[in-house]
Amino acid sequence: MGYSLKPTLDKDLVTQCQYLSAENWKNALKDDDDYILREVVAYNTRLFNGFRKIDQWNRDSLNGITFWVLQDENGTTASSCETLVRPSYVIRGKGNGESKVIESVSPCFASVYTPPAFRGKGQATRMLKGVVERLEEVYKADPDVFIALYSEIGRFYEKLGFTFFDVDILKIHAGVQDQIVVDQEEKYSVVKITKSEECGEIVSHYDSLVLDDAKERCSRDQITRILYKPTVDILEWMFTRAAFIGCKANSEEIEYQFGVKILENDKTVGYVTWTYDHLEKSVDILFIHFNDINIFKLLIKKVLLVLEVLHYDHVSIWESQLFDHKYPVSAEHLENLLKSIRAERGLKNPSLSAAKFFKGEEFIWEENTKWPWF
Repeated sequence: MGYSLKPTLDKDLVTQCQYLSAENWKNALKDDDDYILREVVAYNTRLFNGFRKIDQWNRDSLNGITFWVLQDENGTTASSCETLVRPSYVIRGKGNGESKVIESVSPCFASVYTPPAFRGKGQATRMLKGVVERLEEVYKADPDVFIALYSEIGRFYEKLGFTFFDVDILKIHAGVQDQIVVDQEEKYSVVKITKSEECGEIVSHYDSLVLDDAKERCSRDQITRILYKPTVDILEWMFTRAAFIGCKANSEEIEYQFGVKILENDKTVGYVTWTYDHLEKSVDILFIHFNDINIFKLLIKKVLLVLEVLHYDHVSIWESQLFDHKYPVSAEHLENLLKSIRAERGLKNPSLSAAKFFKGEEFIWEENTKWPWF
């Protein structure tokens, strides 16, 4: 039997496939219709741009979300997935202790699904190989494009040439905020963040921070680095998605908070943004930065207060978020604070990250944390 693979944004076909895969991906949502509505909300974000008009599939038209469908000769869907193309950086060594930054765009796989009748027959592998080949053809003139994914099914994608990266998670459980003592807390002003539009300053600073870190490391060891570019559009998608799921899963309309900014004498000295996992009852940290350990204490304390209001269980942080950055705080001070509030360290991450260059190349994934997740 022959199979055909095609990219599509056809509303009827995409919706049909999403209903098939709802059992896998609806998570905290209670029914399939809510899952479809969640996807409509996501497709309307700037990052996804999922209702754009496509005259011809090419490099430019692939920017944003694209649905890929593998069908048999009867037009029955045998497997499907999405790709999200978004801004990225590649940092390469130039020799003599220097490095250069190349800005590009890079795709990420997600939502791989095979209907029960087609499982165990290699259809997902057939589809993914086909998508990679199509993307290789589109980006063949650009050596600075990589492809990434987050896997909930182990290291399945290694056979497709992906390199996996293990990143542990740490959890800070609710109820420990009273054990965190912030020196002179009254001298700080705290600004709540409820919308992505309030995050322009944060994103600009964070982008510079992670890029400078990556450039310095590449200059030192001359090993190529890859990373996605932090953008306000990513936060818009994350915030919009979490607010929609929260209101549906918890059966109430509330205004969710998605971060705080700490000011001292009207100057930003720290910030944190987050999203929610309403199934796990957790707050998941996205961007975080602090000028000293006291600011870090205040940030964590404010996140824990949000947990208390929602009656949620824990704060989740990818350990790379704290220990792969250059903060003006030693790792020892961070570890001592986490130990004092009985944070759980070294927990297995259920979402394995993986990436590859189309033509194969040694690299290190910088800023492999929660916020690039898709």
